Amino acid sequence: MAYLRASFASGKTLNIDFRVRQLRALLRLYEENNARILEALHKDMRKSELEAYLYEVSMMKTDCHNAINSLKSWAKAKALKRNWLVLSDRAVIEKVPYGLVLIIGTWNYPFQLTLVPMCGAIAAGNCVLIKPSEISAHSAAVMAELIPKYLDPECYQVVLG
Repeated sequence: MAYLRASFASGKTLNIDFRVRQLRALLRLYEENNARILEALHKDMRKSELEAYLYEVSMMKTDCHNAINSLKSWAKAKALKRNWLVLSDRAVIEKVPYGLVLIIGTWNYPFQLTLVPMCGAIAAGNCVLIKPSEISAHSAAVMAELIPKYLDPECYQVVLG
């Protein structure tokens, strides 16, 4: 966990282009490993391909596309209205990431309820530590294998247990 904090402190995740690259890599993870994700969901919960695709994969892809397309507008500072008492002042709301986000996955929708929040955390500029549910062991193993291959391992890690 200390290395994730150090990675965040380096400012690596603050760059908008870095975040977009990571979100595109996350989207590639979904697209290139669709069959593996569906197979893991079937092994863990006997989910049909249709249910698994509709409620897990397609929702993750949609969320990722939305984040990629909206990230630049989300990250912009928002100027606040001023009244005559503070005309010479400048007030803005700046979107600043928290730093390190822990995502504890669920067993019943292991990919969607783990990776959709991860998408938001990446878009916000945070480092992420994921702890998937041990009950959905096949899904957890797929996440633990694929996330370091597609995303920056200095910023995004999976722990099993």
